[in-house]
Amino acid sequence: MRPRSQRQRVCNRRQWPQGRWPRAMAIVLALLGGVGSVTDAAGASPNILLIVSDDQGYNDLGCLGNGIQTPTLDRLCREGTRLTNFYVAWPACTPSRGALLTGRYPQRNGLYDMIRNEAPDYGKRYDAAEYEVTFERIIGMDPREGIIAQLLRQAGYRTAVFGKWDGGSHRRFLPTSRGFDAF
Repeated sequence: MRPRSQRQRVCNRRQWPQGRWPRAMAIVLALLGGVGSVTDAAGASPNILLIVSDDQGYNDLGCLGNGIQTPTLDRLCREGTRLTNFYVAWPACTPSRGALLTGRYPQRNGLYDMIRNEAPDYGKRYDAAEYEVTFERIIGMDPREGIIAQLLRQAGYRTAVFGKWDGGSHRRFLPTSRGFDAF
């Protein structure tokens, strides 16, 4: 066996690659303003507000000229950067949010299915002990996955998630355990 210094470095795919970012995450960060590399005239990093909206149609904002009144979102559209041509990694919320957070396909980041309890749709009622071991309660994004909040923190940003979180319900999966400052 060769000495350790001569062995090829083996990268665990679930860990954030050292020295380089997954291609998709690099593209997202570039579109969001370079994260720390772009500054305004006063030398301050730009504010980043990323809104993820489930089940919203493309034409459901007033800024698109459809007559719907969305004044606050319209103002954000006028004053910020709009990303209008893109694809999501999955046609459902949990896997697509996981892909956005990690820059990796759902099959690789561990959030490859919806985190929700399907059985009530079919009339099944769980007792407390059964519910504690359902898919909805035990699954979550692998804690070893690097996510955008960790990169933003390294660049000096404070981060938060408000509203829906699909990364898992146990403490180790919650946003504040994953690099977000508030949830």
